[in-house]
Amino acid sequence: MSQTIMKQLSALGQSVWLDYISRSLIKGGRLTELIALGITGMTSNPTIFDQAIRAGGEYDAQIRELKQKGKSIFEIYDDITVTDIQAAADIFRTIYERTNGLDGYVSLEINPQLAYKTQETIEEGMRLAKKVDRPNVMFKVPATDAGYGAITALLAQGINVNVTLIFSLEQYKKTAAAYLAGIKALLKNKGAAREVRSVASVFVSRVDTVVDTLLDKITDANKTASLKGKAATANANLI
Repeated sequence: MSQTIMKQLSALGQSVWLDYISRSLIKGGRLTELIALGITGMTSNPTIFDQAIRAGGEYDAQIRELKQKGKSIFEIYDDITVTDIQAAADIFRTIYERTNGLDGYVSLEINPQLAYKTQETIEEGMRLAKKVDRPNVMFKVPATDAGYGAITALLAQGINVNVTLIFSLEQYKKTAAAYLAGIKALLKNKGAAREVRSVASVFVSRVDTVVDTLLDKITDANKTASLKGKAATANANLI
């Protein structure tokens, strides 16, 4: 039987997550098809939801209903995203159970406007975790100085965290330290550490985007051509 590339990656111990979400993808059956091909998780962010909402009319009825109820723009966005995240998490639930919680997650980003506010990020993460109410959902927290404290606090409450926007080795070290501190606090409070999962999202392509642009500014193209497209993977290997 021929294997898809995603399933070949799975055989090597790698998990392929889809960095996109939309209601049509979920309700139209395409997400189920992608899972059959080997997709084992999904991530989202406000930009992705913005693109999904603009792309069609799947959200119009819900938006009108929430607006008629007097909901604010943030409350409408909150309800829309939670609805989709819950639906996607339910579809991935079989993978989550089959892998004993190792895979099958959907990620929802905590309000990025709180990225430099530790306590507000903690409170928002706890609110979202309660509202979403799914064991296979991770909540995105950026690897900022304010974010590390929030990562520790949320993990200590038994909340899954996807630490995002990691570009450097130093960020990863601080992320790992925050994770360990959170798990230790969870254990101290008699929590079940084996039920809490976290991932460190190291960004790759954006590094090349920046470095290659800088290389283009060097006048001697012969010296820079061989260096382009290499900084990102080198950085990821270092991490």
